Amino acid sequence: FFRFVHMADPAQSPLLPSESCSTTRSKFGAAASFCIVALAIICAVALPGPRESAVALFAAPVDVLTTHVRAVAAQLVPKARGARPAAYASGPDPAAEPPMPPPDHNRAGATLALSLSGAAVLGLAPQWIFVSPWSWSVGSLMPVAFLAMAPLTFLQEASGAENIGYSKFAKADVPTIPSRWGMFCLYFPAVFMWPLVSALVPGPSLMYYSLCGALLSGHFIKRCLEVLFVHRYSGQIEVQATVSISAVYTVEAAALAYVARTAVPADMALAYSTLQPVAILGLMMYTVGLLGNAYHHWLLATLRSDGDTKYRVPQGGLFPWIACPHYFFELIEWFGFALVYHHLLAFALALQMTGYLSGRATATVNWYRQKEIPIPSEWKRIIPFLY
Repeated sequence: FFRFVHMADPAQSPLLPSESCSTTRSKFGAAASFCIVALAIICAVALPGPRESAVALFAAPVDVLTTHVRAVAAQLVPKARGARPAAYASGPDPAAEPPMPPPDHNRAGATLALSLSGAAVLGLAPQWIFVSPWSWSVGSLMPVAFLAMAPLTFLQEASGAENIGYSKFAKADVPTIPSRWGMFCLYFPAVFMWPLVSALVPGPSLMYYSLCGALLSGHFIKRCLEVLFVHRYSGQIEVQATVSISAVYTVEAAALAYVARTAVPADMALAYSTLQPVAILGLMMYTVGLLGNAYHHWLLATLRSDGDTKYRVPQGGLFPWIACPHYFFELIEWFGFALVYHHLLAFALALQMTGYLSGRATATVNWYRQKEIPIPSEWKRIIPFLY
């Protein structure tokens, strides 16, 4: 179905006659894009801060919607008048409007795939997302906090109002430390949170707890190893950023461990000891995200030699299409972990990371433009063909 929508040549479709294929595909693109445009309107009304920042996340589907609606109209209106579509007319019509450019089927297909995936998530969520009964506990309060942070961190980073001070956004007029040691301190404390909480809060020895703990600690161990042996650093990181981000990661890891021990029902944890299909899907997503993130970090590391401080547009992998593919794969990793973890807390955390990394990717593209560094004309920020 995605391949059908993605096709550039209607005549290649085995599903519909060539004359009706383009119209049908445009209808699909318009309907799928309309769902995301509706979310853009809700964000523009409900979220605080600059309206253009709230809508920016959904800007690409708006373009796709406009293109496909006009494409449908251009083909259906002549049929209603008893004429052949303009695309099949023998010659130009002087009274007709200038021909529309062909729809961007890459973006249309990606938008449709994202919309269908979102619909599937909403339809299946009650079956594999456990929500703790409301109480003044970590299992109830932390998901609310993460969900509230998602739009706020996006707007903070995307608007450039207060970018967190590491990498190219570190300020020179505040206390800083070398980037390698600062970044190591971001991740190192979180490595020990799951084993520590598991020791302090006893529970049954089940595969569910061991698997979730291995995935979470493995993420932070991998980041520590990359900091020490892969990344090439040429700048500083703000002390405040080091302390605040390290505290956030530590609290998140501790909360995930505590909720798994106290809020996840024992029967659900026991069922997951047999590795249900959803958990297998989560493991696959986690693995793809982990390896994809590591690969693009390696590409970034090979971009410069020791002592080189010049910024360049990265090459290889998904860099020709998006500015931050390492963020894209990290989100796949977090959502894969959420499928294994099964509790609303992990999905709320994945959404919070989506808001933050999407805003950070937006700030990265804006920084390239401010520095007048040439970037690909069709470059997206974090999601191929969409945003």
